[in-house]
Amino acid sequence: MADAVCFADLEHLPGRYHQLTGSRKGQWSCDMDHPYRLIFKPTEEPIPKDEHGKQKLTEIE
Repeated sequence: MADAVCFADLEHLPGRYHQLTGSRKGQWSCDMDHPYRLIFKPTEEPIPKDEHGKQKLTEIE
């Protein structure tokens, strides 16, 4: 298995990776065995976004 280079790589891994909302907006989660999950926080500030305000997953490390 190779390391993920950017957040876009997470979309192709096993598990349910999804963007969080509310107080964790901008972070991502991977569901583990209930009730556990891994939380990922981008290192970029501000998070790169396109002209529509959607995160550019290929640019987030």
